Amino acid sequence: METAYCLASCRGHEGDITDLAVSSNNALVASSSNDCIIRVWRLPDGLPISVLRGHTGAVTAIAFSPRPTAVYQLLSSSDDGTCRIWDARNSQFSPRIYVPRPADSAAGDDLFHNHQIFCCAFNANGTVFVTGSSDTLARVYNAFKPNKDDGDQPNYEIDVLAGHENDVNYVQFSGCAVASRFSQAETLKEDNASKFKNSWAGRWSRAYHLKVPPPPIPPQPPRGGPRQRIVPTPRGVNMIIWSLDNRFVLAAIMDCRICVWNASDGSLVHSLTGHTDSTYVLDVHPFNPRIAMSAGYDGKTIVWDIWEGKPIRIYEMSRFKLVDGKFSP
Repeated sequence: METAYCLASCRGHEGDITDLAVSSNNALVASSSNDCIIRVWRLPDGLPISVLRGHTGAVTAIAFSPRPTAVYQLLSSSDDGTCRIWDARNSQFSPRIYVPRPADSAAGDDLFHNHQIFCCAFNANGTVFVTGSSDTLARVYNAFKPNKDDGDQPNYEIDVLAGHENDVNYVQFSGCAVASRFSQAETLKEDNASKFKNSWAGRWSRAYHLKVPPPPIPPQPPRGGPRQRIVPTPRGVNMIIWSLDNRFVLAAIMDCRICVWNASDGSLVHSLTGHTDSTYVLDVHPFNPRIAMSAGYDGKTIVWDIWEGKPIRIYEMSRFKLVDGKFSP
């Protein structure tokens, strides 16, 4: 980026844009919307490539596969209770459909659509993906094409991760910050692993509950003065991310803090304060494992040293709410 000039304006959605994704080779950009449609454009000129239709509810999240042999595979999740993997270049190809396994296999298809799917994410080499939904569960699916000939049949999860008490609205695998370090040979090795599906469930050996600490109590007036009423603050999570070296898990908390946990045992390392409004931007530095960045509705962008638990630099644009942002690669 040399001039910051707008290179193209891509139009076509009839609803709000819910997510954007860029292919790993920087050839395509995809957008999803609550109009139930995914649109794909060419980079950098914005030429329309395809319009992907099939979801019957708002498309909540999209992600391109990080596998070097599948850079144009596009994953989507939707309020209709399904996930799909598309060929982003061709809308004529039918997507692979993924749905939660029904409690009663003899029941009708209506059971597939009882819950909204809010988020989805590939693992670092694109062999599996995980979803989060309104039934408090995260589900893991095999991203490979099934061996069976009937491609129109839905594909079910290979594992279910329980433990949340509310909606699962954000998911991420560890190692994704360094996905580009996986070689094509390693990816092909995974492609040829026929026992992958049957062996996956045994890999989930430990689970930690990363507990959000209570927010600091605001200072009270001097003795005898009017007492402030302490209003309960929400302690839900807006966004999560792994540190570059996978040693830490970072989360943007609804009460404006950034919490940092030790990924090996789930212990809290830091509770970082500095934002004064909701934070929906969280990213880690592309090659320095101790640096992270957050930004939010307060117009602040804060660069953190997550090892020391201190802000390095604060940028303020108080007139504007910051809704997205990333480090340059």
